[in-house]
Amino acid sequence: MGAAAPMLAAVARLCSRYFLDLGGGPEDCILLAGSGRSGTTWVGDVLNYENEYRTLFEPFWKRKVPLVAHFRARQYLAPGCTDPAYLEPARRILSGRIRNAFVDSLNTKWIARKRLVKDIRVNLMLGWFHARFPATPIVLLLLIMLPLVLLIVPMQLRLSLTVLLNLLPAVVFIHQLHGSLLLLANMLRMMLYLLM
Repeated sequence: MGAAAPMLAAVARLCSRYFLDLGGGPEDCILLAGSGRSGTTWVGDVLNYENEYRTLFEPFWKRKVPLVAHFRARQYLAPGCTDPAYLEPARRILSGRIRNAFVDSLNTKWIARKRLVKDIRVNLMLGWFHARFPATPIVLLLLIMLPLVLLIVPMQLRLSLTVLLNLLPAVVFIHQLHGSLLLLANMLRMMLYLLM
């Protein structure tokens, strides 16, 4: 297995440089958004566990991608905005019509028909993406602070539901993938169990 690791790394480097994107427009793309350090890269790897998607890593990062250099660091766009300065770069990215060493650095698919766009800088534009590209499924992942709170707060301290909920950020986990809504039932069960 040790001898195979360098070969796999070489193949991954080749895939990030030389690939063919045969997918169509934004409808062949999943947009994965979330906060920094919330696990979006890991969730992207889980969604792409069968290597079905071309992975586009942080394509809306203005410092790394000249196509979006005019965007703000945390750009907000109202759902009704039709400004071509934003619409065309977003359409190009969601349609896979971008080549960039940074954006393609995590890609491992040589011939792709579908895309997974993972970006933590688009959260304030999700309403706009939904309005402008309604066929693109959006996955929003926000860090759930409960495990961290349980490590910090001594277990012998009795917490009321109100206190615990005040410690948690306002968290919404929306998983709109192929038209379905997935709620974190196990997390809710764990919260209810801990509060009883």
